[in-house]
Amino acid sequence: MFLPKAWIQNRKREYYYRKAKAEQYRSRSTYKLSQTAKTFHFINRGNIVVDLGAAPGGWIQAARKIVGKTGFVLGVDLKPIEPFTYEYVRTIVADMREPDVQQQIQSFLPRKADVVISDASPISSSSDRPCGSIANPGPRERQAQVGDAPPPPAPKWPG
Repeated sequence: MFLPKAWIQNRKREYYYRKAKAEQYRSRSTYKLSQTAKTFHFINRGNIVVDLGAAPGGWIQAARKIVGKTGFVLGVDLKPIEPFTYEYVRTIVADMREPDVQQQIQSFLPRKADVVISDASPISSSSDRPCGSIANPGPRERQAQVGDAPPPPAPKWPG
């Protein structure tokens, strides 16, 4: 993939890019998840979190910081994710669209997931299969199905 030199230079000057590098986060999206979770309280201390499409691992880092040592974070991606030194974090290489992967994911979890997060983008191909979802989610999450009504309008962000 070719990226224009000006785009690369502008990105390196961007505030959250520099902050992420300085604080040893793998991506600037770490801050997006942290701020959103803080505002809407959908990830809490002690939660079991599954991150689908987890590479390079910035959301894993953010989720791990929130759930603490009493929680657990599992990252799933098609690409290998550089290992973490954190306890209670695990990553697996898997295609979340495959039915048998749902059982594999559940087998790594200490209990049912409280939260499933994803910023994965669809793979462009001739396949018309939707991206998979975790079967039998925990009581606090809602599983979206293909054909569901569109989500309600996004809330107004503070500030």
